[in-house]
Amino acid sequence: MNPNGYTIALIHGIAASAATWLPVIRNLMPAASGFLVFDMPGHGLSPAPKPPFSCIDAYECTRACLLNNLRKDKKNLIIGNSLGGSFALKFTLENADIVSRCALISPAGAPFPVSAHAVIDRFLPHSLAQANKIIDDVWIRPTLGARMIAPLLLHTATQPGFISMMKSITDIDDVQDCPLKSWLFTPEELDTLQTPACLIWGGLDRILPREMRDYFDTYLPQNVDRFFPDDFGHSPQLDTPKRLAKILLEWLAHEPNLQKA
Repeated sequence: MNPNGYTIALIHGIAASAATWLPVIRNLMPAASGFLVFDMPGHGLSPAPKPPFSCIDAYECTRACLLNNLRKDKKNLIIGNSLGGSFALKFTLENADIVSRCALISPAGAPFPVSAHAVIDRFLPHSLAQANKIIDDVWIRPTLGARMIAPLLLHTATQPGFISMMKSITDIDDVQDCPLKSWLFTPEELDTLQTPACLIWGGLDRILPREMRDYFDTYLPQNVDRFFPDDFGHSPQLDTPKRLAKILLEWLAHEPNLQKA
């Protein structure tokens, strides 16, 4: 640990948990004075919320956790993956005085190129085979340990609070005045990002469509550092934690370019 390092907050994605960050935490210790890791409601060891529970509610819980635990007088790094990436970016845009740096790993929050259902429905498996398909899509090379998560994914997908949260996202397709539509990042909103940030998106991401990566690549400011490793999947903290940490540590070692192009 580094007493002069960052307090590193890590935000997981849909159907994941705080435990998925453990492999990368070990490798980020040289840059960290401490870590803030937590389970979203209905994930990991967190109690299951009662419906109605929406993606916006999940963000508000995440926001409260960050505000209650991050100090303005300390250096704070927020790292988010998938849905956690969108939460990390939204929090950073709203709280630039708290966040020193922000790392986005295959973040959600861009408009869906086809439909929200095309992405979200796969997280509601109805069989063990479908749950294993999620494992195949998230991991590049699923291990036996990864396979053991499939029954847990299937159980999570049956919980009313989790189903309610997923429906709040697919309502983007189904409900004309869906509140979450206004939460998708616009080009103008992305262009306001001033906090030093990086975008990491693997070439083997099989969860979020390539068009979503291109959206962030196009509309995030040019001073946001981009890393697009060909052999990273959707959640490199699971498959390649040492290489992910190496990218992050090298990025942190360089003074950020604060000038917008």
